Amino acid sequence: LQYIAYARSLPTGQADSALEGIEAAYYIESMEKFIEAKQAEVDADPSNEGAAKELQDYTVQLHDYRMSLAKDRVERYPNDYAFRFEYGELLFNNQEYDQALQQLQLAQRNPNVRTKAILYMGRAFNATNKFDLAVDQLKTLKGELPVMDDIKKSTVYELAASLEGAGRADEAIIEYKELYQHDIGYRDVADKINAFYEQG
Repeated sequence: LQYIAYARSLPTGQADSALEGIEAAYYIESMEKFIEAKQAEVDADPSNEGAAKELQDYTVQLHDYRMSLAKDRVERYPNDYAFRFEYGELLFNNQEYDQALQQLQLAQRNPNVRTKAILYMGRAFNATNKFDLAVDQLKTLKGELPVMDDIKKSTVYELAASLEGAGRADEAIIEYKELYQHDIGYRDVADKINAFYEQG
């Protein structure tokens, strides 16, 4: 990190976005390793209040850094829609759903993150009880995913949840059944299917 900071202080390094990205990635990685070590320390001795306080402080520091970095990148590179997805994901995790949706809608323009952006939009609509809007987004996305991989499993599950929230239980169970047939151990799908059949 010290060498990268020096390189970025040079005239040719000041406008080097790749170098900037490397610096951010290294800083985040170093913080994550520190937090991981502190978590192990706390797990080994839960009574260690000093380690617990350090763990909390550094976790907050890393969260704030990621938010600040993502917001700054979006402001400086407004047409980089991958950055908008990163910021939208962080906003979603921060339960700032309206702001997240604004970024995710724009992020769809990048084909590399489009699928994840739509999935997170569906989740954001579900989180704010806009179930009909979630259904529209997630049905569209499901139709674009030919293989039942992790992304499609998440999409089908979120679609089923949005249908449940919209009071369309009969349609929801069809989605849960599809997921159950591919992965019986996925989240609580087995419980939902068993409850359905127990109700007759």
